[in-house]
Parts: sequence; C-alpha cells; structure tokens
Amino acid sequence: MCDAGGSVIKYLVAVPIPEPWLSQLTSLKAQFRPAGWRDTMDPHITLLAPDHPRLPSAKAAAAFASMGLGLCAFPIRFSSIGAFERRHATTFVLLPESRVLLTDLFASVLEHAAWQDTAASTKRSYEPHITLANQVPATSAPHVRSDLDRLNLNIGFVCNTVALYQKEANWPQWQELARYPMPSGEE
Repeated sequence: MCDAGGSVIKYLVAVPIPEPWLSQLTSLKAQFRPAGWRDTMDPHITLLAPDHPRLPSAKAAAAFASMGLGLCAFPIRFSSIGAFERRHATTFVLLPESRVLLTDLFASVLEHAAWQDTAASTKRSYEPHITLANQVPATSAPHVRSDLDRLNLNIGFVCNTVALYQKEANWPQWQELARYPMPSGEE
C-alpha cells in the first residue's frame, strides 16, 4: 500500500518504554551507536516486525485501537544481556526475566493484526527484547559486552500500552499511529 505520493508504507507494533527508562535507554543506545547508524525509533519492545499494510493509515489506526486483546496490563522486568549474532556484527539486547506474558501478548496481537501483513513476524520464533547496541562489529563486540555487563541493568515497568507505528520508506522516523491501552485488571 502506498501513500498519496506513491511511497511504500510499513507498519510496526511495539510496547513503548515508559519514562524514566526511555531517557536512560536512549542515552545508553547513543553511547554504543556505530558511526553512520541512525536510530529511527525510540527504545521499545517489538511485537510485530515491520511489514506492509493491509489497510490505509486511518482504517489501520481504528482497527488497531479496537482489537480487543483480552489481556490485562502486567509487570515486566529486563535484567540480562543477550546477543543476536549476524554475519559480521552483533546486536546486544536486554532480555526479560520471563518471556511468557510478552509471548502471549505477541500471539494475541498477531491474531488480531488486520491492519498489516505478518509474514515478517512469523519467519522466526518471537524473542522479546529491548535493543541496546545494534550492528556492533565483531572486533568491538567483546568490549561492548563487557561495558554492558558492568552496567547491571535492571529495568522494570508495567506493560500497559501497545502502539502501532508507521513509516514511509523515505521518512527518517517511525511515527506513532495509534495506541491500545491495556486494562489494569483491577476493574
């Protein structure tokens, strides 16, 4: 699907990171960002990977906001460093202490995803994480890992919001299109 100018748009679904963790993680990521690498989105937990829309933006936002996940807000904690190895680089991530509820959230959002294709999200098993350092060259990876381990990161918050983002191919940043607030469970 294209916008009025013919550019391809993609959607992404993520759990936004609340303050004060958002500012701290943004600053931390900036320390480890490779030269020439630009962040196109604030730190987040990806639920559905970037993929092509099934609906135009306004209809996608409405479908997303009314998806009815049936899940209540839940606490999550991230405290261990993990790594995704690629050919010549490593991406360091912060991993959740338990992935069960995030995996359930992923499955529920995937089931309701009328607004976007989901092929990119189903290519490999879901690995919930927060990216800390992307595309670290193999020569720098041991040093970056050591630096991250020394930080003893321990981030906890209540997962109570899921957001839909959109990005046109030539836009520099992902833009929030809609939010889905999860009920507190105390109602």
